[in-house]
Amino acid sequence: HGYLAKQILNAAIRGLPEDSPLVFRIFRRPFQLDSGLLEAPEPAPGAATESVAKRDRLWLVDGGDVDDMANLHRQGAEHGVRFSFDGPVTNSRSSLRLVLWAQSLGRNEELMAALGWRHFGEDAPLSDPTTLLDSCVEAGLDRTAAAAVLAGDDYGDAVDASHAAWAGLRKLQGIPLCVFNCYHPHLDVSQRLRVSGSAPAAEHARVFREIERTAREPPT
Repeated sequence: HGYLAKQILNAAIRGLPEDSPLVFRIFRRPFQLDSGLLEAPEPAPGAATESVAKRDRLWLVDGGDVDDMANLHRQGAEHGVRFSFDGPVTNSRSSLRLVLWAQSLGRNEELMAALGWRHFGEDAPLSDPTTLLDSCVEAGLDRTAAAAVLAGDDYGDAVDASHAAWAGLRKLQGIPLCVFNCYHPHLDVSQRLRVSGSAPAAEHARVFREIERTAREPPT
């Protein structure tokens, strides 16, 4: 989901000078950390751990990693993000289908924000239909249309294909992974700059400066 990382990215974008030529359009490409999770808050058969509690599953340690959790609380506070690790982790495929639907309507980031505070701050399961539909409404999407997407398997193939593509990348160490595709007359459209995980805003700023410097250079 990258809830904290998105806030860090937002901070980096807000830190750009007023005359910056950069314009951002954000597209989501789904990836599930554990696609074997069930939609119900209960362990899947043969799971490595019987617990589905966030603090146990995210760190695969009974009770979670206390130091790492404290660090996330600290980082979250710096960016207005509240974390709770008391709820369950469940399969996120349905939520990701809705994200791709929202993306087709230009509301992907609004939906991700609505899902983010509910799941990461209030422990709402990402497979809960009420949580998903309430998030869609908050994002400015039609509840009836969202329910129709949720009832079927719309965008399911796209979620699965995206997951398979990212899973095949050996260098993918964690999520989120921010990939900056640059479109500018002075830049090769195939140029890709990446920032892995919840990197600090300074790392995003470094990438932005590199893009800006290249964009301002006259073509050769």
